[in-house]
Amino acid sequence: MAELRDLPQVSDRNGDGISRQVIFFGTPFLLIHNVSPDVYVEQLNRCLDYLRRNFTGHTLIYRPHPNETNEADQLKLDGFRMENDREAAELYFLRNYQAIAAVFSVSSTVSRTALNNGINGYAMYPVFPFTMQQAEFFAGVMGDVPVEFTIRDLNPPPIPYQPIVAESGRSFAEAMKIAAEIQSVGTYLRGVPNIQ
Repeated sequence: MAELRDLPQVSDRNGDGISRQVIFFGTPFLLIHNVSPDVYVEQLNRCLDYLRRNFTGHTLIYRPHPNETNEADQLKLDGFRMENDREAAELYFLRNYQAIAAVFSVSSTVSRTALNNGINGYAMYPVFPFTMQQAEFFAGVMGDVPVEFTIRDLNPPPIPYQPIVAESGRSFAEAMKIAAEIQSVGTYLRGVPNIQ
């Protein structure tokens, strides 16, 4: 971490101590046809509505996948700020750590990376009409995650599950310390042995 010492202390707070950013990481659904693009767009717009409903007062951000072409043009992104800088999610999390309330994706490992970094990350693949085999694949990629991580219903709000809340002025170093104390180092991916 020494080489990242000069990262700015970014905060998007309005004085009431509430972390303000909710980020949705996109998917290149026009390249990957595991669901027809029309169906995918319809369901993804429902997911974006879910974020608008449950995170009023937060800055909503859409970060396209680096391989997206014009996917964002087909989405209803009203109320979302587009950030198309193609910065790696890991660096983005480090730069914006204290301002991030939650991270969402359909099935990207970026949600798992958020969880691993002490941020409430969520995957929304169960609300899409994927085949059982596809859903099992996504679950396997995500590995052993808290039940709250996986959004299965777009009616109840997401449940925060991280031990350090964003409002506490948490630091990335504190989150990493807690993560190391909570579980042994390992991948937690099916078929990949863990280091004990």
